[in-house]
Amino acid sequence: MQNHKIIFDEWINFRLRPKYPPMPPSHEGQYLEHFFYDFYQQNKRDDIEYIPVFWTSYIDNPKHGFKVPSKKYLQQKLNSLDENKEYFTVIQSSNGIDFKLPANTKVFSCASKGVYWPIQAKEIIPIPLVGKPLINMEKEKDVLCSFVGSNTHTCREKLKACMSGKKDVVFKMGKWDFSFPREKVRYFNNIIHRSKFTLCPRGFGPTSYRLYEAMQAGSVPVYIYDDAWLPYEKDIPWNELCVMIHVDDVQNTYQIIKSKSDAEVNNYLLKIKKYYKQYFTFDGICSQILKML
Repeated sequence: MQNHKIIFDEWINFRLRPKYPPMPPSHEGQYLEHFFYDFYQQNKRDDIEYIPVFWTSYIDNPKHGFKVPSKKYLQQKLNSLDENKEYFTVIQSSNGIDFKLPANTKVFSCASKGVYWPIQAKEIIPIPLVGKPLINMEKEKDVLCSFVGSNTHTCREKLKACMSGKKDVVFKMGKWDFSFPREKVRYFNNIIHRSKFTLCPRGFGPTSYRLYEAMQAGSVPVYIYDDAWLPYEKDIPWNELCVMIHVDDVQNTYQIIKSKSDAEVNNYLLKIKKYYKQYFTFDGICSQILKML
């Protein structure tokens, strides 16, 4: 157990707190990477070593003018690890890890395989891309489906083209911007709670926070994907929790949603309720990571 203490102390310079606007915009408090670090202190494993780098802060802090330890310094720390041991790490960012990791490293990724994934990583395992839960709002479901967000992928443009002009649809899409006024956050929260279905097209990465925000709001997610990024596929029947539409079929989105009966909607919501706490909360995700080790 002493070995764990030494490793954690040596990595303290890479456990950076975020210095950037919250993602998703409604998020407050710790991110999953930080929450998992605290969780792991009470649930350490002796058979595998945790690489406790807060990758998302390391990647995003410099974009907002904040210095981080040099890449050379971090790579030296990674190079110092015993190649004969097994390791794991957790990352939220869709950019991936632009470093050489020990060959026996499992990477638990919220967002994607990323841009820079090292070939030698033993395994890249999807986990949910979540923030802190939305503020609960009891609202009548008077909107068939909605999307309120940014234009971060071509599939969102295609979706807008086929959903515009529908009276029972709310579709608000603007340019990507790191500034999120509180009134926009409140508007988003209001609309998602009023929506029977929530459109969840992929963004920068192959998934979206919105997939899980819809679950929180009692709205059926409509996941529009090209390369699906779905955690726990062996345990969860995803097509029973959300409507899944490949980007090649995006033009049929409205007709697919309209075809769903109230009974089908209720079945989706019951399945979400069955799996949500165990698999999609911070505590649930951290517990699942330990199981998957």
